[in-house]
Amino acid sequence: MRVPKSTMSLLSLFLLLVCVVATAFGEEHKSFKPPKQIVKPFDGVVPRFLPDLTVTDLQAKDDPQGCIIQVTARNLGPGVIPDRYYHEPPDLAFQMYRNNKPWGGIVIYGVDPQKALREPGGALTFDWFPRSLNLRLHPGYHTLKIVADIHKQLAESNENNNIFIKRLSCGCKVPLPRPKIKFHHRDRKGRAYIPVVNWAQFSDDLFAQAPYLPPCGLNKNASRTWVNIYDADTNRRIYGFCALGKGRSLQNIWVLPPKHVKRVYIVVKDRACARSRRSNVIQLP
Repeated sequence: MRVPKSTMSLLSLFLLLVCVVATAFGEEHKSFKPPKQIVKPFDGVVPRFLPDLTVTDLQAKDDPQGCIIQVTARNLGPGVIPDRYYHEPPDLAFQMYRNNKPWGGIVIYGVDPQKALREPGGALTFDWFPRSLNLRLHPGYHTLKIVADIHKQLAESNENNNIFIKRLSCGCKVPLPRPKIKFHHRDRKGRAYIPVVNWAQFSDDLFAQAPYLPPCGLNKNASRTWVNIYDADTNRRIYGFCALGKGRSLQNIWVLPPKHVKRVYIVVKDRACARSRRSNVIQLP
């Protein structure tokens, strides 16, 4: 049976409309489809707020028997330090090193019995073994390192900030005075006495025995500060004192100058702090 052309055209148009509607409905349905949710399986690990014990500063406090080290520690973490870390087992919370050599260690309860560091943000400043003279700094410059929780017995929020290093000075903060000398007299041997006029400005600490410094010849207990006398015209050293002992001993400086030396000056050298001061130049009659 032969189908008229007009009927075929209508049938084709109908099928095209059906495809368009189906396609449009499919796209609309797809656009409203909710996204897939990814659910992680429970691994048994519950997030914890951990403490962070660290040292934030070191200072040196001057003392006649040697500088006392002052330590500032903080709990920078969001969690508390558990009581077991204070008591059981007792483990080193802080280990000190001076010039890369061990220099004492202590448990946390030894410096923080009141548990000031326990809570988040807690801070504590304490003296490092103040009664132990062998753990004090002698005058000069020192590189100190302190390690918190050295054996990692405390779970912390940050394990990368446990080491603190700082270079400290002991007895070097007070300026070294500039000496002023004058000619006083000559004795029978021809020695010229050239006392330091402002000797009272020099503390006795500057002239204390310093066995930790190089000796003066055979004297292993030479003073920290030496006084050298120079020919002002050639800058050649002609004499010196390395064991004065007291600041007032600067009143007794003398020199037996060679005949050609007519002008002199002195240099006060603080060996511990690696500094020196030069005096005025005076004429020798």
